[in-house]
Amino acid sequence: MSIVTLTTDWGYKDFYLGKFKGRLISEVPNVQIVDITHNIKKYDINATAFITQNACFDFPTNTIHLIDVAAMKSHVLVVCNEQYFLCSDNVIPSLLFYGKEIEIYSLKTSDLKTNFIALDLYIPIIKMLYEGKKPEQIGERQVSFANIERPCRFAKLNDYIECHVIHIDNYGNATLDITEEEFKSILSNQPTNDFYIVAAHGTCITQISPLIIDKDDCIPILGVSSSGFLQLALSRSSYIDMFHNKDMIPSNMQIPIHIYLGQAKK
Repeated sequence: MSIVTLTTDWGYKDFYLGKFKGRLISEVPNVQIVDITHNIKKYDINATAFITQNACFDFPTNTIHLIDVAAMKSHVLVVCNEQYFLCSDNVIPSLLFYGKEIEIYSLKTSDLKTNFIALDLYIPIIKMLYEGKKPEQIGERQVSFANIERPCRFAKLNDYIECHVIHIDNYGNATLDITEEEFKSILSNQPTNDFYIVAAHGTCITQISPLIIDKDDCIPILGVSSSGFLQLALSRSSYIDMFHNKDMIPSNMQIPIHIYLGQAKK
């Protein structure tokens, strides 16, 4: 049985998802379709890269991952960890596969009849992979992606760490671009392990706490998400909705967050 995951910004209002699944099931018998998400904000490449990076690599060997967000004219088949990824050669794959060993194959798109790339290009390729064809029989090997961008990462400055919000989940939790391991490594080289974050209304966060706590108070928390990255949350509420106007945040905007090193000033 072939597993195909779907990560798109199609939403559920239109016919796209139903039409795609119907065609795929007709073309690939016994396919198992797994929906990662179809609620990505339109053209949000950073959210797409973050979600697929944290969701897709736990699937078994030979899983085929389809990513259809912010499509461009050029498309690629990427082999990574014995899994296959189909996506546009926009910035997303350079973020998703940063630092990983991969093989890249460019895909021919000149014969496409419509702009529904997933339907007209990806399904035939999924079928070929399902039938046992090798990537080199499907596309032409290329050295690198056409559009390259480095992931947004933190910067250690004199007395603080400049971080950015790289993802806002459905609960309004804000994931930062620094892992717990990286953060603890920085603290280990400081005179003390003290730090603080100044949240809205002057509230100070001075420790890493569990993200799930048995309190009803709306307390800002710095925790560690399942991705291993530090995450700002609010007990029983949404951090972003309370401290930022989420609807005013443009796609791909990196909200700056400063983690100050040392004791909080009184």
